Amino acid sequence: SAPTPDLVIENDVFWPVWRAMGRGPVIIAEGLKKALSLLQQGIPAIALRGVTQWHAKGGRALWPELAELSQGREVLIAFDQDAKVTTRAAVSKQAALLGNAIERAGGRPRFMVWDGRQGKGIDDALASLPEGDRQGWLQRVVNMAISPQEHRRAASQAMATAILSPT
Repeated sequence: SAPTPDLVIENDVFWPVWRAMGRGPVIIAEGLKKALSLLQQGIPAIALRGVTQWHAKGGRALWPELAELSQGREVLIAFDQDAKVTTRAAVSKQAALLGNAIERAGGRPRFMVWDGRQGKGIDDALASLPEGDRQGWLQRVVNMAISPQEHRRAASQAMATAILSPT
């Protein structure tokens, strides 16, 4: 089957009510476990099966589900904070393409970043914290999410680093 996004909560009530409320961000995560860890913190999350799986093969338009949920809304992208320079550059490129597609769909993309030593994935970073600290940490990361312009600057630096020292 096609690698369409997982809406994590798949029922006829949650997403229609959430859309109708018209507020609050949604987070797009790299994998089901990561989206479920966000959901445990009370954040609506969408799971992609990989960083390139936000569109149909051969296209650059968001899956219809993502486009609909992006309209008029802040969409946070929480891809892994990889340590390997070349992987970080490739992931950053896909995040930028996803951000562009979200903008074309009428959404406001922002990119979540955290210290990768705390956990490569958002799930690992949350699990590294005592339960009572998770909500506060997640709120700080959401508040500090960077704009597309800041992300492009960081992506350019990651690409240059990957070219100069491909380790």
